[in-house]
Amino acid sequence: MEKALKRRDFLKMAGVTALAVSVAGTLGGCEGEPNSPSSSSSSSPASSHPDSSSSSSSSSSSSASSEEPASAKIIWSISANSDGTARLTGYDSAGAVPAGEITLPTKVSGHTITSVDCDLGKRVTKIIIPGCIKLVLNIAKDNLSLREVIIQEGVEQLGPNNYAYSYRSFAGCKNLSNVQLPKSLKVIEQFSFADCTSLKSISLPEGLTTLGEKAFYRSGLRNVVIPSTVTNLGNWAFSESSLEDVNIKCGEKGWGFFGGYQTFYSCTKLKKVTFNDKTKEIPNDMFKKCTALETLTLPKNLTAIESGAFGCTSLTTISIPASVTSIGNEAFSECPSLQKVNILGSIVEIPWACFQNCKQLNAIFLPMTVNEIDSYAFNGCMNLQHIYYPLSESAWAGISIGDYNNFLTAAELHTNASPLMI
Repeated sequence: MEKALKRRDFLKMAGVTALAVSVAGTLGGCEGEPNSPSSSSSSSPASSHPDSSSSSSSSSSSSASSEEPASAKIIWSISANSDGTARLTGYDSAGAVPAGEITLPTKVSGHTITSVDCDLGKRVTKIIIPGCIKLVLNIAKDNLSLREVIIQEGVEQLGPNNYAYSYRSFAGCKNLSNVQLPKSLKVIEQFSFADCTSLKSISLPEGLTTLGEKAFYRSGLRNVVIPSTVTNLGNWAFSESSLEDVNIKCGEKGWGFFGGYQTFYSCTKLKKVTFNDKTKEIPNDMFKKCTALETLTLPKNLTAIESGAFGCTSLTTISIPASVTSIGNEAFSECPSLQKVNILGSIVEIPWACFQNCKQLNAIFLPMTVNEIDSYAFNGCMNLQHIYYPLSESAWAGISIGDYNNFLTAAELHTNASPLMI
């Protein structure tokens, strides 16, 4: 009887064991169907090597090797030329997005990159532009992450040669604070650094010939030296910027096609201007609304002061050199703090509204060559007390004086006089 019980217990235990083995086998069969291996992706910075051979059409294949995944590389797009050069036009979204410090490639798919017209996006903090790239069009406008730009020797031009307002190389990069320009740079075209409000200083190279329209418009520049080689100065090149000190070494050969109209218009912090003695003319409205400019020494070989050249509310005195032969309309109008003026040049006319609304003007020396004072020339000069003239009273009587110059005709005339001490 005892043996029979042991036998039944044994069979029961054997059945349980068999069932356990069967279940285990079934579970083991589920694990036997391998899943796709999971990959843990960590974000790595986009890599860009100056000798990159990536192209806009690149196929990638999965591999178990330890090579860097294709997604970590920027896949550059180009527009190729038949001579083996190319323009960099952008990057493929299949690759990495440019970020951090970027050195533009020198070659892509065997083509040498000689120009750039693309938007690198808003994540790039530093850009290095190699010297093989001669022309930079669009590249980083309105990028608030950009802090630094290094342009290497060989680069010649920023921006196009025409009025294509869509091209604004670094315009609107409000946190850009460091820019290094090469000696090879010849042209900085329109809007290149407009609204770069953190850019406090920049060294413009000798050899630069063109500063385009609004090149540094509303920038944060506090001081600038304009090289002697500049022969084409665009309208509003530095207007509404934060400039305090300007050294103008150019101007001997004029200001080019656009003539430097309103170059420093409304630079309300500008206090000091230094001219090259060979500068020939002050362009139209060049210093209009430069409200902090109190004194100014004009170049000794200056020949012309164009219309509206000044209009500086803090300017107190001015001496126009003997070399000047013409002054434009309204050249000094709306200079309410102007008190003394010497005109030493051989001009024949004081033009229309030349000193209009110079409310503090007290004394002026006029040259013997003047034979006409146009209408409104001294209109609104309510404090004008003294006119100094080097010839006789009869010679003064021969000068034609236009309408609305009542304050001039009421002032005391000093004949056979010498220039004022200014």
